[in-house]
Amino acid sequence: MPVYTYPELEATRNTFLAHVPEHYRGMACNLFLAPVREAGLWRADLVLAATVQAIRSRTARGSSLASQADENLRALWQAIQDDAEGAMAVAEWAVAYVLLPTGVKEARKAAQKDKGRQYGMRGKPPTDKQVTYLARQGYTGAIENRLQASQLIDAMIAEQKEARG
Repeated sequence: MPVYTYPELEATRNTFLAHVPEHYRGMACNLFLAPVREAGLWRADLVLAATVQAIRSRTARGSSLASQADENLRALWQAIQDDAEGAMAVAEWAVAYVLLPTGVKEARKAAQKDKGRQYGMRGKPPTDKQVTYLARQGYTGAIENRLQASQLIDAMIAEQKEARG
């Protein structure tokens, strides 16, 4: 089995996760991280086996799972079957991630949280407060969603700060 650096593991994890619905990728990572965090498993093969067992256990409950959650688990299961090497790399990533210094993990979590926030804002219309602020600043273009409005406001605030020196 190849030995990967953390950035390589992260890249391989991201490639593997492309097979999983975008909104479920965080939960998929948590399924891989749980055996390391909760059971103290430090070997990737054991982490992967525990992850597979968790998926089987959750899907065996049948009707207790909402159909969307069940569909997400099936997508993850299919990804593991289709890309066993990638799944093993994700298990290796989980072990490596838990071993990262706390400050590094916190920075990565913050970046992921921001990414998740942006994902959530894409499908929502801009708020009245955003539209009002942009109009007061002289913006007359179309505003497609909350994320675009937020980015426009951030850019305007940055420009104003820069102009003030």
